[in-house]
Amino acid sequence: NYRPISLLNTDYKILAKLCARRLKACMELLIGEGQTAGLEGKSCTQNLDKLRTVVARGQQSKRMQFALLSLDLQKAFDSVDHTRLWETLAKYQLPGQFIEFVRKLYGNASSQVLVNGVL
Repeated sequence: NYRPISLLNTDYKILAKLCARRLKACMELLIGEGQTAGLEGKSCTQNLDKLRTVVARGQQSKRMQFALLSLDLQKAFDSVDHTRLWETLAKYQLPGQFIEFVRKLYGNASSQVLVNGVL
């Protein structure tokens, strides 16, 4: 198993952690009850339990029809238009200074791969 190890600047890690803590304080107020993945104290198994309940009810009721749609948002942050992300943070009335700080933190982030001493 050759998973890469990311060695980020310590200052960057501290700043990112501080931003995450500030967002965590308001996340539960902003995110709907159905969102479970990626939130502390919640897991996708809660949604699986809900799904099992709906399927069981559907099997019991001959009149109930339903469809199932499953989405996997792998690498969601990388695939989201960051401009849209900043607009969404503003929509939820996060302070402009905070949004600008996060934008600068992630705006020019880059990494390099070192393999056997070669970049």
